[in-house]
Amino acid sequence: MRHPVVPIFVICIFVSCVAPQSEADSAVNVKETSVPLSPEDAGTTVIEEAVSKLPCPADMVYVNGEFCTNLEEICLNWLDKPVCLKTDPKTKNCLDWSTPLRCGEFKYPTVCKGKTKHMNFCIDRYEYPNQLGVKPQLLQTWINAKSQCEKQSKRLCIDNEWTQACRGPENLPYPYGYKRDATACRIDLPWQDPAKHTFEELDKTVPAGSMPACVSYYGAHDMTGNGDEWAQSSGGTPYISVLVGGHAYGVRNRCSPRTTGHSPDFSYYDTGFRCCKDVP
Repeated sequence: MRHPVVPIFVICIFVSCVAPQSEADSAVNVKETSVPLSPEDAGTTVIEEAVSKLPCPADMVYVNGEFCTNLEEICLNWLDKPVCLKTDPKTKNCLDWSTPLRCGEFKYPTVCKGKTKHMNFCIDRYEYPNQLGVKPQLLQTWINAKSQCEKQSKRLCIDNEWTQACRGPENLPYPYGYKRDATACRIDLPWQDPAKHTFEELDKTVPAGSMPACVSYYGAHDMTGNGDEWAQSSGGTPYISVLVGGHAYGVRNRCSPRTTGHSPDFSYYDTGFRCCKDVP
């Protein structure tokens, strides 16, 4: 269902895209090259030149796709039982049930039942500080996340951008497919009461890129799980700040859902972020 992202120019590196040279042409090239490149050096040079033409910085990945504004995702197996939130005092019947958060498997395929919006942008490869092998920085407010992105000449991602980077062109519920996989991403760890533990005890994140299966079609890592990520709300209500992706303690941990009830100055042991950037 998923296919690796392999830009056309990379394919051309391994299947000859260069027209064959005549013997005369080859001779001229040899005379003009005082120090011939080894095959390894030549390949590296071509790859570096190709990468330099990408529209995103080296620490970001390029997202170019159609965002579905109303994606139908049918869960075949909820892992959580609904909890009664409100009971009728007379009949004792439940008036309001909670919605389960964790879905074990979704129906294939998802169906786009709304309009699509073309998206073309760059997003950090990893959670901030966006460095391979470094754990994400948590305890961040939305305000601080926005400021840190702007200091890098980037910006905070819009929630729909983040979602598209996670879903990929096939509109996957999880960045890796249709079935929830606690071995792919840092999710579903036993919950700990924040009131009874220190931040060091609560922080269950792993270094960026240490879970290679937790990567989206476009190449963004650790989008679901590890740290909960701040984004800018596309709707703007009730706050401009939203959280996407989910943390390590068994919550939504999917591409589409988001938490909208926290103000921009809120921070917690699990709140981090990653940045986006417009394509020139």
